[in-house]
Amino acid sequence: MSAIATGDAPLVEAFGPALIAHGDDNTLLEVLQLGLGVKSKKARRALLAAATGRQAPSAGVAADVAVLIEPLKIGNDVPLARAARRLLDAWGIASGPGGAVADASASSNTAQTEARGRWDATPPLWQVPLFSLALGEAGGGASGPAGGAALATAGTEALAVADTDALIAAVTAAAAELTGRPEGGAVDPTAERVLALANELARRDTGLARTALRGVRQHWVPGLRCIAQWVAGEQLTALDRPARPDFPGSKPTIFGPSPARDAAVTKRLGEVPVLLSTPTWDDMGLSIDELVARLRVYADERATASEADLLLALLRVDATTVTLTHRDALSELDVAIVGQDGATLPVRAGAVACAYLAHPLTEPEVELDPQRHWWAPTGLEQPPALAAFPTRLKADTYRSDIEVGVLPAGGDWASLTTGDTDSSALGLVLRQLVRRRTPLTPGQAVNLIGAQRGLHERAVADGVLAIREGWERGLLIPGVADVRKLGWTDTPTKLAALASACLDLADEGMLAVVWPLLDDLVALSLAAPRRLAGTAEIVEAVGELLPAVISAVEVGVATGTALEIAGVRALAAAGGSSRAVQLARSVVERLAEVAPTLPEAPRATVLNPATHVPATLTEAEFAVFWPADVEAQPVIDDGASIKATWQDPAASTRLLEIELEFAPERLADPTDGPRRFRTRTAWFYDIEEEGQCGMTEILSDADDVRHDSRAWLRWDPAARAVRVAEHRNWRDGNAGPLGRGEAVPPITVGMVAVLLSGMSHDNGSGYHVLAAVRAGLVGADSVRLAVGRLLESPDFTPVKLAGMIESEPDTLRALWPALTESVRVAAEQSAPPKWLNRVLDAALVRAPVLVEARRRGLIAGDASAWPGLADIAARKGSQAALRKARMLLDALG
Repeated sequence: MSAIATGDAPLVEAFGPALIAHGDDNTLLEVLQLGLGVKSKKARRALLAAATGRQAPSAGVAADVAVLIEPLKIGNDVPLARAARRLLDAWGIASGPGGAVADASASSNTAQTEARGRWDATPPLWQVPLFSLALGEAGGGASGPAGGAALATAGTEALAVADTDALIAAVTAAAAELTGRPEGGAVDPTAERVLALANELARRDTGLARTALRGVRQHWVPGLRCIAQWVAGEQLTALDRPARPDFPGSKPTIFGPSPARDAAVTKRLGEVPVLLSTPTWDDMGLSIDELVARLRVYADERATASEADLLLALLRVDATTVTLTHRDALSELDVAIVGQDGATLPVRAGAVACAYLAHPLTEPEVELDPQRHWWAPTGLEQPPALAAFPTRLKADTYRSDIEVGVLPAGGDWASLTTGDTDSSALGLVLRQLVRRRTPLTPGQAVNLIGAQRGLHERAVADGVLAIREGWERGLLIPGVADVRKLGWTDTPTKLAALASACLDLADEGMLAVVWPLLDDLVALSLAAPRRLAGTAEIVEAVGELLPAVISAVEVGVATGTALEIAGVRALAAAGGSSRAVQLARSVVERLAEVAPTLPEAPRATVLNPATHVPATLTEAEFAVFWPADVEAQPVIDDGASIKATWQDPAASTRLLEIELEFAPERLADPTDGPRRFRTRTAWFYDIEEEGQCGMTEILSDADDVRHDSRAWLRWDPAARAVRVAEHRNWRDGNAGPLGRGEAVPPITVGMVAVLLSGMSHDNGSGYHVLAAVRAGLVGADSVRLAVGRLLESPDFTPVKLAGMIESEPDTLRALWPALTESVRVAAEQSAPPKWLNRVLDAALVRAPVLVEARRRGLIAGDASAWPGLADIAARKGSQAALRKARMLLDALG
């Protein structure tokens, strides 16, 4: 058993299955308890398979095993989840609510007879407990932010009078807890406890502190980020780093408040009397009285404050509790500040604190970034008092380097990490989120709920506990969650799993929370260009919970407005016969049967996707789709005949091959006949940066693309024709890249076709097309000719171009001809092509903008009449493409 306890995967695989197969029930349980904690998924699957193959243990052991493997069964790892379910099935057990074991058939019978959901009243708001150093100090109860001077010295005195042995025991226990945490961790009481205790222990005896912490391994979790390196006397990797002179364009690395504080205080463990940033309460809030008291100790002992420690301390103080007396006291405290590099800053800690708390950080709002497709801060104004500090507060990095626990009362900006359901540390992050003293914001609330739809297996236990704590503490208010911010992305995912999670939460009494959220998700799906995956499951959950909601309204626990469910009613009124629509109609019919006396519920206005953009656009609104600061290159028609074919139609991942054929008069060099060139590529640097295209010349049908022997095609403005060069660097006559600094030839229609082909590979990316459009390399006239010629090949589809028009609003300026040309070509075919639905969806979404562009003369000529659209709309039938063509014709006027 000691081999299993090492956590070494090869040892677990070697000995674990045999012990499970031949050991008794207690051995089985012990092996699984030890072995399922290893990182190796292969080792864990081996243990589960061995348990599946042996006889079922006693009921008590089976119950313990079911609880143990519940996180695996509902986790994101499909093979592990499958192995866990096989084990439960083989033993004839199933996990019920709370992980208890129940007979599968009994559970099934109960589910058929019991209604889902319970509408409990929202619990009162809690009082946040005081932060504890786990030294047995008194006063560990709850306290509000106005705890006063009594709080100011409690933690400091507890440290000062603590027995050294108690310090060692407390710091090693806290470090051991952090060591078992997943990478990333969370800024929470345990992390704070380690640093505060380690500093005091090092202050008394640095050698003793290193000895007590020598078992800590290098681990990137708050509190331990730098401890192992400090013990070993190594350079701390979380310290800021200057730009590298050997890397052109390199920038300094400036860490965010939490890792910077960890590095700064770990580097100076034992040099300061107490850490400034250690919180007063479990929500990481810091009392202003305590901060003043600590700085006074620094001044008395002539100690120097660490810049990052002071910064985090200031971020944790509620500026609304600061009085004139506090400011006067701070202004008199003369405490030097040292940076991570050891240099003294030209400001003093008392003055900085006084100035900052008079004009503290204003947390930026977050809004949906239409280009990056996630919610991001709108901007950030640096507090003037921090001018001499490194810029650790950022709004231009993904998730801003701000963690839950840095800003105790932080809103959405401080909680952008809560949407990462793939993170193994998310459960810990959510536990800290629900230690706050004020109710959750709309973004925090929806992501606490949304996390339940698919937590990482190591985050399941804490993540499930977090939402229960949030509810019990009065932090999760019904109707607050904003479904638009689910996952902090523009398109919510895993809605089917979320529907299942909402049913479970409703069973635990949170029906008032999930009921409006489910209806909002239906409305969000209706507002999307296409119905969101999982909409049917969301409506199905509404149907399952409906009896409980009706009952809550009848007994007066919920108001009648709970039965308005405008989103579901709008879906029921929508056309079509999809499963989601049928389920919505069933819900509305049941409402009419059981509650005929209810007033008519408001109906959501959802005519078609085109109505989601205002009919009349302001200059600013139009500029989102048609940026005036981008001027496209003029069209260069090289006259190429374009052919697009799958290189291997049977391949698992197909590549689209482009062939350009030029008539003799289109070539700058004399030739006896047409010349053909072919390529299949996902590399477009030559087109984007060098104005040329590397292709293989095809001399016979047997020839194939050869990347090691390419001709280089470019436009020759003087000859007004395509010139073919033997060398990539045609200026110097060698195979190297074309040198920078000289004029780059314009790209031609044929090159635009090659560029667009990169999107059409099965695993193709639109990045290069997006970059070229935004840089003005590709304009509407070039797209019109390129797409028109590409559509002559059946293997080419405009589906991904239509998707880019939907997802990247500013590309409409250049890519709109992909819509008009696709409609024109579709009208020439006897039956609508499979891709037409997708094209019409995109056109409907952008119809108001297209109308405005036509009014401004930006879509002119034949294209303004949308050739072929009226012909398609006039065809008889009820196919989706024909219905959408009629809708588009109406929307375009």
